[in-house]
Amino acid sequence: MKKFNKQRAKIEILNYIVNQCTNIFSADGMQINLKHPEHGFRTAILHPEKVKIGSLVRLSTAPITKYYLGWLLEKKNGTYLIESIEDGSLCNWSNVGVYFLNPKMVELHPEWKWNDKQFEIYDKWFRACYKIRNCHNLRPIAPVFSLKDNSFTISLRVIFKDKVVASKTFDNYKKVLVKDMLEFYDNAVSKH
Repeated sequence: MKKFNKQRAKIEILNYIVNQCTNIFSADGMQINLKHPEHGFRTAILHPEKVKIGSLVRLSTAPITKYYLGWLLEKKNGTYLIESIEDGSLCNWSNVGVYFLNPKMVELHPEWKWNDKQFEIYDKWFRACYKIRNCHNLRPIAPVFSLKDNSFTISLRVIFKDKVVASKTFDNYKKVLVKDMLEFYDNAVSKH
């Protein structure tokens, strides 16, 4: 099996769940932080049609395994194919309960499916803008990675606004250099 390289994505997912999907209680047992229901997991027991392929799911009434949390890849006749966030391995599960995270929350976090090399590109892009160029008016936006190939797009926005003012697509995120990103940044700054 190929070495699984999504450790940072796993940390991002677990951090979100711990901070957004759990209730926090004071030492005397009083609930002090009731999270918004749109952040939490939903049961698929009553409405199994609502859990969609690509959902982040957790199993219930299942033994404790590395499939405690994973991506739903397929569902057929009450059997769920789950990809573990731990190591990317696959397993079919049946006769289990399935809870799924609100799909709107998953859509807001495309980085949960990134590999560690993609996070490395994200870090290089932001470091190039903030530390090397000490950006002022134009700010970096998280890269968008293609699902079809290794291409990705980096973009810039004006400070305090979400409107994209410049974008560039690279053919292969595995081969892009910081100097390529800086060249794009410098060209955008000179035009803006």
